[in-house]
Amino acid sequence: MNYDPVFPGVRLFLILMEDGFMLPVPYKGETLELDAKFVRLGFIYQFHISIDGRTLIFERDEEQEYRVIDTAAQGRETDHGLMEAIVGTLKAL
Repeated sequence: MNYDPVFPGVRLFLILMEDGFMLPVPYKGETLELDAKFVRLGFIYQFHISIDGRTLIFERDEEQEYRVIDTAAQGRETDHGLMEAIVGTLKAL
């Protein structure tokens, strides 16, 4: 696999993240450690994040803002504050 000659460490870091990592998200005065996985699909990338036994997919939309896709067949109400905290953390990466 080719590595970016300008930022080789970054490319390697993203490849290693495909195996999963813990995403620290500050929320309501504490730091949540969420199971996450970086997935690259051609020209786009996604973060698959496990929350309460389900996987939510965070990906950029056409305006380069994050959207959240619920993979559960029966969608449940989500904590919008937590979603905003996760998006803030992802934007800071």
